[in-house]
Amino acid sequence: MGPPDIFLGVTEAFKRDSNSKKMNLGVDAYRDDNGKPYVLPSVRKAKVQITTKSLDKEYLPVGGLAEFCKASAELALGAVKDLSKIPEQNVLLLYACTHNSTGVDPHPEQWKEMPTLVKKKNLFDFFDMAYQGFTIGDGDKDAWTVCHFIKQGINVCLYRSYAKSMGLHGLKPEQVDQLTKEFSIYMTKEVRISVAGVTSGNVGYLAHTIHQVTK
Repeated sequence: MGPPDIFLGVTEAFKRDSNSKKMNLGVDAYRDDNGKPYVLPSVRKAKVQITTKSLDKEYLPVGGLAEFCKASAELALGAVKDLSKIPEQNVLLLYACTHNSTGVDPHPEQWKEMPTLVKKKNLFDFFDMAYQGFTIGDGDKDAWTVCHFIKQGINVCLYRSYAKSMGLHGLKPEQVDQLTKEFSIYMTKEVRISVAGVTSGNVGYLAHTIHQVTK
């Protein structure tokens, strides 16, 4: 048997805790403002569609389900085309590189088309750059998209995170242990926090406890 799953371990410890203020910040799962699991309407709809089709459970070939692979490619490659449907004066969120949403970065030719559309639609361009250097190992090339937009005269809002590239965190392992032992705040040892566990009812408590272990 392999080593225990760190996320499940956090959840099991959380369940055993009797503190009414306990918080589970270890698992990425959608939750409502009461901390209860929340199933997205789109997921419920997809589940109904799958059930009504009476699909079998046959093993798939190595290449996966052909229809799904085709649809995935169309979703990724059709992202730029869909941008033309955005209403004017909206916010356009783009990953500078290493797209989380599709797993596929637009081609340089597609990137070059976007500034014209942004200007035409009068969009507010918001760049998320959390993976600079992860796409091809060249930080300058991964920043090309942002630089290109700026050179085209577009004012961009750039969100810059080093959590992935440098692993900078405000909490040390011993502080995480203190949060768990003294305040029943559960998270993984590498200080990876899931904001899904933070609600309007416990955010104040979380801020107070982090202050207590860092002051």
